[in-house]
Amino acid sequence: MARSTQDVGVHITFHGCEQKGLVVSGNHHENDATANDADNASGLTLLPYEPQMVRYINDSFMVLCRSPTPDAKLHWKSPKGETIKEHKGRIHIEASSKTAELKLVFMHLTLDDKGNWSCVDAEGAKTGNMFDLIVYQKITFTENTSVLTVKEGENTTIWCEVTGEPQPNITWYFNGEFIPNIENAAKFRYLGDGLSVSAVTQNETGEYTCRAYQVSSIASDMQERTILMKIEHKPIWTHPEVPNDHYAYFSGTTQFVCEAQAEPAANFTWYRGKNKSKITNDKHYHIEHDNHISILHINASHERVFD
Repeated sequence: MARSTQDVGVHITFHGCEQKGLVVSGNHHENDATANDADNASGLTLLPYEPQMVRYINDSFMVLCRSPTPDAKLHWKSPKGETIKEHKGRIHIEASSKTAELKLVFMHLTLDDKGNWSCVDAEGAKTGNMFDLIVYQKITFTENTSVLTVKEGENTTIWCEVTGEPQPNITWYFNGEFIPNIENAAKFRYLGDGLSVSAVTQNETGEYTCRAYQVSSIASDMQERTILMKIEHKPIWTHPEVPNDHYAYFSGTTQFVCEAQAEPAANFTWYRGKNKSKITNDKHYHIEHDNHISILHINASHERVFD
């Protein structure tokens, strides 16, 4: 989780010549507590103190409220102005060893917990201190489909449903190349929770990456998921012009290669002769299949194997 930083100006004087520098430092509870005490010397202090406390959903943490008055009666109030009275539960108060202290405990934060939480002294209604609780939700993809199969020529949508707080922004990539978000584009159109692809062709086969990112002045997050889109189509010969004649020596071997691209992968069957007798593996023939290719090996032990 990224934390906000404070800019502290440093003013340096060189014998009549002034020069201003800038030092960037992170938030430190010790410094915050000092500033907290200084700002509320006559009121209440919070430990740890941050004007804006950034937490994520399901985080748990505690804030202590301290009064300079020993017999102060402290109360914690929710963003809705309700006094927290429970001593157990997801949000509750806990007494400290010192009477002028009261703890506010959060267990498993939700988005509804965000807002201004305040500590007040019941005896002195004018004194109090508060912090703004900001609850973020990390990016989560609700879809887990990794492969999408579409028939050639159809329209389709590649879904990318994502949750997060703040609401994530989405960009799309096809085989690593950025897809611009162009209104009324002919091929690709951004939707709220997906990417529309019109009249898919084999050229659209590949990996589509949905990249979600959150950016704010306080925190940032980026996640992505990839979907492989396959286009269903009938077999297409990879090498349509194959020699009709093959030669072999007696007692030698020869082979025929059949290769075709298809989605899903094609099934290959070999036949021989004018009667188209189906060929199966035996002592004369051996068939090998590998993805989009099938190879027929022939043992030319006699002429009948070519009939």
